[in-house]
Amino acid sequence: MFLDKVLSLIPSDMLVELAAETEVDIFSKKLQAEVIFKLLLHCLISHKDNSLRTMESAYETLLFASINQNFQKKSIRYNSISKRLSDINPA
Repeated sequence: MFLDKVLSLIPSDMLVELAAETEVDIFSKKLQAEVIFKLLLHCLISHKDNSLRTMESAYETLLFASINQNFQKKSIRYNSISKRLSDINPA
């Protein structure tokens, strides 16, 4: 799995530090920044056309569930993904 190799290059502690530093997870309990980052990376690598609905359906696949073992939630809505992405400052 190519995505596992890419994610192994990024320490999970670094993702936690970035989320704490940017205060992205203050008001979020279910959809943490680490999950959004992994989902975004997964969709960029494995899907030709990306959209919020594509990300929503990709979240529910077994492949992403195996990547996202720490944050198990069966389903999410595309508008939740949109809200989380808009909360993250790209700078």
